[in-house]
Amino acid sequence: MFKKKKSESWLRDNVEAVATAVALAMLIRLFAVEAFVIPTGSMAPTLRGEHISLTCPNCGTEVAIAFRGGFEKAYLFETISPHSKKDVTVVVYGSDLSFNEQEVVCPDSGKSWYVRVSREKLGKATYARRYNAICPVCNWRFKADVVPSDVCGGDKIFVNKLPFLLREPQRWEVIVFKCPQETTKNYIKRLIGLGGETVQIKGGEIYIDGKMARKPRWARRAVATLVYSSELKEKFKERSVWQIKHGAWRFEEDGFSVQAGSEPNVVEYGGDITARVPYNEPDSDSGQPVSDVTLEFRVKANVDGSVEKNYVLALLGDGTNEAVLYLATGRGRSLLRFNCDVVAESEFGLSGGGFHSVEFSKVDNRVEVYVDGKMLFAYEYETETTGRNATIRIGAQGVNVFFKDVRIWRDIYYYARMGGYGDESEPERVPLDSYFVLGDNSENSNDSRVWGSVPSANLMGKAFLVFWPPKRVHFVK
Repeated sequence: MFKKKKSESWLRDNVEAVATAVALAMLIRLFAVEAFVIPTGSMAPTLRGEHISLTCPNCGTEVAIAFRGGFEKAYLFETISPHSKKDVTVVVYGSDLSFNEQEVVCPDSGKSWYVRVSREKLGKATYARRYNAICPVCNWRFKADVVPSDVCGGDKIFVNKLPFLLREPQRWEVIVFKCPQETTKNYIKRLIGLGGETVQIKGGEIYIDGKMARKPRWARRAVATLVYSSELKEKFKERSVWQIKHGAWRFEEDGFSVQAGSEPNVVEYGGDITARVPYNEPDSDSGQPVSDVTLEFRVKANVDGSVEKNYVLALLGDGTNEAVLYLATGRGRSLLRFNCDVVAESEFGLSGGGFHSVEFSKVDNRVEVYVDGKMLFAYEYETETTGRNATIRIGAQGVNVFFKDVRIWRDIYYYARMGGYGDESEPERVPLDSYFVLGDNSENSNDSRVWGSVPSANLMGKAFLVFWPPKRVHFVK
């Protein structure tokens, strides 16, 4: 009798524990946190739907592209690549291969050539698809064969439901909501306009009540796209992306340097910066020019005592407006010039001997300078840009300087209409208790430009963490 009661008590305790855990999980899901799978690429590259992940064979950059289905019957084939001079396994397509010459792709370089294929030498049968792509960072054109196992599911994220129970959503946050047209579907977009505001898209920028909406630093960094990095080592360098304007510059594997005299020694970035999104069209090299950019670098400077003016220089221009940064080395005054006028200055000077990190941005009609993580200058202007081609220069005067870890980021470009069309939209007033939302993939996002604003009652929560796949784990901003 005692053993029976003890067994019943153990069973009851465990059932109660399981029931409590299930109830707690349901409450957490209902009121606090819920998992969500990104269904489409409307928020790419910030968040990805079902996609294929390519690797640039030149610099190793990951190139994520939307997967839209479709594989062909194919075979593996062993041969020697004329590009890498190595034995490689390539993919050949088709069912009748007895007398065909087939174009195949070198997996080491991404370049193709033709081989004569005989059925007797064919390897394992498979299904594959060939993609043409252009690396968004080094601009290497390459081809890649992918198989069904290369398809990656959409990012899995956690949605935090608590913040908006305690406060109102803020502009630029990524929110999850029920689609106004079909409330059984959950959508995820970036919040742009609040209830009662008038939203307009003009020249790739967001205007709220007639004034440009300037992104705070965290949002500027969240939507930025990397277009150049000196940290990536290119296997095949067809040309130098930096053009010497003045001085005897030395380009090395880990950076570039110059011994600058009394005249400014300058190099200029020679790449095109456009709003193209490889996720949509991986082989397209066209896109709307973008001049809102952020330049980052690390610099070490040693002063030449024989020269009076000692500066590390950086310039960001857009065809109309030009911001020039003069960072003094040792004792001196650092300056920020805008269209030839000094708009900010400081007693700050770079110390010699070690590296300093610099972040210099000209985005949303606002210039910001951070040195070693601390803001040095900030300047806002209202002049509209008539030209959009970005000009980026770095250099030095009266100082021996070494630049490394140079990166260039472009700002997001918002189109007036879905599909990458339109430079200017009509002003649209957001109803009270509603939100105007846009996808980060402005060219290919079904959002408020199509179906209007989102009622506050449809709001579910704030996206805050990508938890799967492991290599994509990060907080959503």
